Amino acid sequence: MSVAKNDPLIPADEPIIEFTRLLDAPRELVWEVWTDPRHVAQWFGPAGFSITNHSMTVKKGGTWEFVMHGPDGTDYDNIITYDEIVKPARLVYRHGEPGNPDQFHVTLTFADEGGKTRLVMRSRFPSVAVRDQLLRDVGAAEGGTQTLDRLTDYVRQQHAARKKGPAMDIVKAGTTVNLTRIFNAPRELVFSMWTDETHFRAWWGPTGSQNGETRLDVRPGGEIFIEMRGPGFGHPMGGEYVELDPPRRLVFLSRAFQNPDGSWKFVNHNTVTFEELGGKTKMTLHCVVRQADEDIGIPVAGMEAGWSGSLDRLGELVARLGAA
Repeated sequence: MSVAKNDPLIPADEPIIEFTRLLDAPRELVWEVWTDPRHVAQWFGPAGFSITNHSMTVKKGGTWEFVMHGPDGTDYDNIITYDEIVKPARLVYRHGEPGNPDQFHVTLTFADEGGKTRLVMRSRFPSVAVRDQLLRDVGAAEGGTQTLDRLTDYVRQQHAARKKGPAMDIVKAGTTVNLTRIFNAPRELVFSMWTDETHFRAWWGPTGSQNGETRLDVRPGGEIFIEMRGPGFGHPMGGEYVELDPPRRLVFLSRAFQNPDGSWKFVNHNTVTFEELGGKTKMTLHCVVRQADEDIGIPVAGMEAGWSGSLDRLGELVARLGAA
């Protein structure tokens, strides 16, 4: 993908920062990547940052609420309020934080140029002094440049994948994943990895995950919640325990990709068994997809790799605790 990349426009007499990119992709795709919570979680923010989406309703008066996680572990609450929606040509919104939701205004335009998209992002601040302070104190120009760099890379990947067509199997209701691991640890310890909040937070999720708030109400019908975050993703996972037979068997539902109305796009039914093998533990996972909305588009291989990475992390934690 060829990209025309310009330095940001920062006029001395007007309180704006303006970025322009010419992306070799149709504007419908660029618009989708900017307005779909499944996509924005993969690229929004400067290098080293990730986000967790809480809600995103792209309509006039709607809001996008999310937490941005800095590379040093600092969390930043954000709220965007949409003032104008002209699909797929123009977005206007106010950007701020809870209690101060109107810190600056952003206008995005998506212009079709022969199948390419000229994207212009203009941020307007209350004054030149406020703009200049943000340039000095938080590197607003560099942060915007890095965010659009990440957008560019993500659009390139999405455009290339769509040109190739649906060559891969996509997860749907009925898809199953079956994995087995043998751990050199007693099954009571391995079972506790799934029911102890500290342990669960430490290993749940694919390679690179650094999870946030975790709640486990360990009883049939009890809530499972974890704020998942990692390189290129950030979203809450919900669920509930269905059956508990410690330390032999665990059954639970997991839910991901939440809609603005609180419903979920992706629901799995998971059964985990723990078999004692002379001081070791044979753990078997059987995951059945109950629901997978079409728009999430998860490859089967990606789901398998995600589970495999999670169980690898579980194994590393069990080994550390077992050696302690």
